[in-house]
Amino acid sequence: MTQEEFYAITQAIIKRGDPAYMSHSGAFIEHLENLAKKSDLVGFATSCALYLEIYPAVRKFLEQRVTGILCNKYFIALSASYYNKFIQWTIDTPGWADEIKKSFRIPEKLVAAVESIQEKFLKYLSIPA
Repeated sequence: MTQEEFYAITQAIIKRGDPAYMSHSGAFIEHLENLAKKSDLVGFATSCALYLEIYPAVRKFLEQRVTGILCNKYFIALSASYYNKFIQWTIDTPGWADEIKKSFRIPEKLVAAVESIQEKFLKYLSIPA
């Protein structure tokens, strides 16, 4: 983790409960969105693990949001031209996000889960990974 990355996660943690955000973890959600936009899966996963270490009570809250953040900020950036097809694939593939929800607390597992989803989606499109 670079000094800049450490500073960003620290700021998101410090701003917990900041009234500028609609939720108690709003600054952290914004931090995750920024990481997803930058396609920084390792930073995303590491941030989740660190935040949950400090605030374990928000596990369910984050579990509900992590897949949406990745879907709307990460996957769209990787394949903007295929985004509508990706959304259709998520509709046609029940349980596609289950592995993300199970693994978002362990960086290596989250990265592997996201990469697996990418591979499955590319296979769905008949594009070699």
